[in-house]
Formats: sequence, C-alpha cells, structure tokens
Amino acid sequence: MKDRLRTGLLWTVAVGSMAVGLLGAALPRGEAGDGKEHRAEAQRLAAVQRLAEGDPAEATRAALDALALDPDDAEAWVLLGDLRSRQERWGEAEAAYERATELDGHRFRPWLQLGKVYRAVGRPAAAREAIGKARELDPDHPEAASEAAALAEERGDLQHAADLLAQGARRARGERRANLQARLATLHERRGDGEAAVVALRAAAAAAPRDPERWAALAAAWEKEGEGAEAALALERQAALEQAPALWERAGDLHAVSGAAEKAFAAYAHANEREDRPAAWLGIARLRLAAGDAAGAGQAADRALAARPTDDRPAIAAAIGTLLVDLGRAADAARVLHPLVRRSGDPMLVDTLARAQASAGQERKALGTCRQLRLQASGTAPGLFCQGLLGRQTG
Repeated sequence: MKDRLRTGLLWTVAVGSMAVGLLGAALPRGEAGDGKEHRAEAQRLAAVQRLAEGDPAEATRAALDALALDPDDAEAWVLLGDLRSRQERWGEAEAAYERATELDGHRFRPWLQLGKVYRAVGRPAAAREAIGKARELDPDHPEAASEAAALAEERGDLQHAADLLAQGARRARGERRANLQARLATLHERRGDGEAAVVALRAAAAAAPRDPERWAALAAAWEKEGEGAEAALALERQAALEQAPALWERAGDLHAVSGAAEKAFAAYAHANEREDRPAAWLGIARLRLAAGDAAGAGQAADRALAARPTDDRPAIAAAIGTLLVDLGRAADAARVLHPLVRRSGDPMLVDTLARAQASAGQERKALGTCRQLRLQASGTAPGLFCQGLLGRQTG
C-alpha cells in the first residue's frame, strides 16, 4: 500500500514534469531552461501564500506545479507533505517527507515531520528513528524534544520523557515553553512528585504570564501541596487577568487561613470593587471579629446582609447567620434565616436557624425547627447542632 501511494505521488509529479517539458520545448531557447527554476520557486511561494490564506486546495495545486517544474526541490516536497498531513492523508504525507529526506538528508524539518507521521500511523519504532535523526541535526530543538518525549511517555519511560521536556523547555520561549512546562508538570504529578510539578507550573506561568489558565493551574498545585499563601498569590494573578471577583474572594480566604490578614483585606476589597459581594464582606467581618473589632465586624455583617440578594447560595446565608450569632445578634440571624428555611428547607440553613433560635433563648422553637426538618425530609441527616439538640431530647 505504501509503495503504491509513493509510486502514485511520484507519477503525478512526473506527468506534470512531462507537461512542463513539452511546454518548455515550445518556448524560445533560453526561456525554457533559465526560467524553470524561477517558475518552480514562484509556485512554491504561491503554495505557501495560499496555505497562509486558508486555501489548502490551491496550495496543493501550486505545490504540485512547483514539483512538476523541479522534482528535486526538497522544500516543495516538505510543503506537499505538510498539506497532506493537514488532510490526514498519511500515506502521501509519508511519501513526500521521505522523498525530501532522500534529496537532502541534512535538513532538520523533513525528519521531524516524517517522525510525526510515523507516530500518527502507529509506527513508534520508525518514529523514534526519524525523530532521532532530527535531534542529531538539532539536539535542543523544542519541537523535536517534545515529540521524543511523547514517544518515551507512550512506552512508559516517564523519567526520560521528563528529561526531554525539560531539555526542550530550556530553549523554547513564550507559549511553546509554557506548554512544555505544563506537560512536564503533568509527568511529575504522574510520578508522584508534587514539588517538581509546582516548579514546572511556576515556569509555565512565568513563560506565559498573560494566560490566566497558567496561574489557575499553579494555584491548584500550590493548594494541593498545602501552600495556601502561595496559592493565594497565584489566584490573585488569575483574578487580575480575568477580572473575576470570586477569585479575589478565594484568594482572600486563603490569605486569611494563612494568617496574612492585610493581604486578605486587600483581596476582599478587590472583590468588592464593582459591587458589594456578601462572601467578601463576610470575610472582612470575620477578620474584624478575629481582631477584636466587634463594631467593625457588625458593620461588615450588615454590608453582607445588604448584598445577599446578589448571591443566594444557602452556604452564604448560613455563614451570615452564624456570624450574626457569633456577634451576639441571634435574633437578627433568626429573622434573616426563617423565611429562607421556609422556602428551601436546606439542612444547613435549618441547623443555623436552630442555633440562632437557641442562642436567642428560644430553645423550644429551635427544637421545633429541627423536628420539622426530620418530618419534611426523611432520610436527610440533620446538622450537628440539631443532632445534639434532638439527641438530648431523646435521652
């Protein structure tokens, strides 16, 4: 099959070359020979232009015309191989690249592209040989290192694959370097080396600092390693690029847990820049309360209450209720939560409402609230407060 494809492709070029020869014989002496190479180059350049314009059909015709004029043009064979690869006509692509390597075996790109084709058609041994020849010509080329790494990974040699990706990344720049470093991080994670994965993701983010996904991946890796402060800084970079208040809130939460109160305040302030957000004001209120500023915490809690319609998650309402109870405003918490519980019956809200009622001296109401949940949602586990309250009554 391969030989038939190769013969057919060469026959197509040969027929075109014969037609050009007949045309050249009809031309005045000097025009046929001297202009042939120039016309071939012009057709090859036209093929490149058509490909850049998104017209692969015209590009293919121009490439074939160039080869009909000059069948020994290695660059035109590579171009034809590229076009056939785009069309996933792997047999013709393989024949074209192989012909290019026969004409000039010291060119890097034909070997690289030939290796890619071999890999695409499931011939890993041939792919390794072709990529190996490409790397002999340019040992540190990022794309060749990437292909060699993929082959190593496919045969299970993760360490060698990682070494190759690191080698390619050293020479690569910008998005290509970021991609190689991200792949390297994935390999490190598969090998169970989270610390090395973080190092690779930091390099990826540094190589493409305007790509928010790089910072998101780095933040996730830092958090997985238990480094909340570092994760928060990466999230801030992502939040600034995406203009995402929710990411600023998350960064604030991580700073708060890490004990960096000032950074947490700044992150929550960023989250509130466009509109008041209850989660951000909740974070500020908790920081104020932890600092012994009950009045400031109360004011922040009021801002969270006022902003709550913009975020109707039960978790937010429950957090506001819990904060109000902690501030000694249990009656306010009960007033806020009661209508929400009647609408949704969410177990988390029910538990918070019961706690607020008990803190306000309304233990009978709290018990009724917990029992009502048990009646309305059989099989639903009550929250910790209701568990304790119901348990005491049973005992």
